Amino acid sequence: MFQDTEMRLCLRFTLCSNNTVDTRSVVEAVPTGWWYTAGLPDKQRVLAFFSLPDQIKILRDKDHFISALKETIHIGHWCCPESISSSSLQVTDATGSYLDKVFGSRWLAVGNAALSLDPLSSQGIYNAIYTCLRGAEAVKAALIANDRSLLIQYGERIKSIRAAYCSGASGYYQQEPRWAKQPFWIAHQNERR
Repeated sequence: MFQDTEMRLCLRFTLCSNNTVDTRSVVEAVPTGWWYTAGLPDKQRVLAFFSLPDQIKILRDKDHFISALKETIHIGHWCCPESISSSSLQVTDATGSYLDKVFGSRWLAVGNAALSLDPLSSQGIYNAIYTCLRGAEAVKAALIANDRSLLIQYGERIKSIRAAYCSGASGYYQQEPRWAKQPFWIAHQNERR
């Protein structure tokens, strides 16, 4: 398995919403990374902050996290800090990764197992559905007709998706010029390999 060169972590949790039933998704860039929130059922919201490991380590402290949330222009409007507890803050690896070989004897990788993408690209669900459909077709052909050609095509398609993603992924980050000299943005505005 291969990973993007710069590790990115996500600090996330579910909290109450300041609004009644609003399912909007909101993304906000800040000097040290970017925030994301989206509405969930029952007046809940998911809140996530994506940054480099050293910043996530600081923000694991509830008070530092709430302070950073209050410094946002838009995200803080959607969330009520009172619902944040230290035990609710969870760290997740959000570094993109991929398998060099996505199938073998009696196995096939789909979704994030085959190729996980930067969350900012908003391609994760599409990638999961697409790879499951194409993967199922390849497995069916291999099992029923002993035809491995779709497995080979599937592997080639995953590589081409990865290549397209790599050539465009830094573009999302390059759209944010305000903090071009900050470590997080330097790491993510460079072309991916």
